[in-house]
Amino acid sequence: MNLKRGEIIVPCKYDMLIGGFYQYGLAEVRRDGLNGFCKQKGEEIIKCKYQSRNSGKFA
Repeated sequence: MNLKRGEIIVPCKYDMLIGGFYQYGLAEVRRDGLNGFCKQKGEEIIKCKYQSRNSGKFA
């Protein structure tokens, strides 16, 4: 992925980007206290409807 300085990677529709982008180009994101995953260009892959990926309620 060739990024330009100042290029928006993930639109500001999330409250938080948790960590960085993982092996498959996905990032964990949070909106309204719920977590999900998006691709590098902001396409939501897993909707923000889970409390945590480690809570047993993510899968």
